Amino acid sequence: MRYYFACTNRFAHGRCAGIDDVQSVVMSAVGGGAVTTTVEGRERYTVNVRYLRDFRSDVNRLNRVLVPVMGGQTQIPVPNSQR
Repeated sequence: MRYYFACTNRFAHGRCAGIDDVQSVVMSAVGGGAVTTTVEGRERYTVNVRYLRDFRSDVNRLNRVLVPVMGGQTQIPVPNSQR
């Protein structure tokens, strides 16, 4: 899978989550994100975290990714944040 298209519902996000929240969660799941840096002697290495290839290459599995809403008090699946 090369692209994941999620059509977000701005009205629904205004009630529970921001569009940036949804995009950030999906982007992190697929592309990964730096969580820390490890230092070994004089060398520094960035540690990236993302979902396994089997998970991130399947649209049905990506649709189960949860987006934190209302300040992290609850989570909703990505499809529930779309129109």
